[in-house]
Amino acid sequence: MFVLLLGGNALLGTALLLHSDIARLWSGKTDQIISAYEDRIAELRVEIDRLHSRNYAQAGDMNLQLQELAQQQEVLLEQHQLVKVLVDKADALGIAPRQPPRQPPSPYPRRPPAIPTSPPRPPRSTR
Repeated sequence: MFVLLLGGNALLGTALLLHSDIARLWSGKTDQIISAYEDRIAELRVEIDRLHSRNYAQAGDMNLQLQELAQQQEVLLEQHQLVKVLVDKADALGIAPRQPPRQPPSPYPRRPPAIPTSPPRPPRSTR
């Protein structure tokens, strides 16, 4: 029984040592593997930096758009205040706002717009 366990352990140890990953470690290719991992890590860091830069640029564009909207809002607020002052002056002078003329209702009911169709095809001749 002991011999069977010892043989199984020896066989398992040999299989483990001969596995491709373990064999590379024993053969001295670790420097190549480590340098490949370091290169990949450097590439990923460059990609992360590029994505962060793009994100910052987009955030800057958003800030510019927000500033433009704020400026437009200020202009509209100033125009609204001017119009309000004019309306108040007109009320003080007794000038009433003009009512738009009322149009009489149309005697014809409103129809939905026609759907364009293609012209009818000429009949085929059967010879």
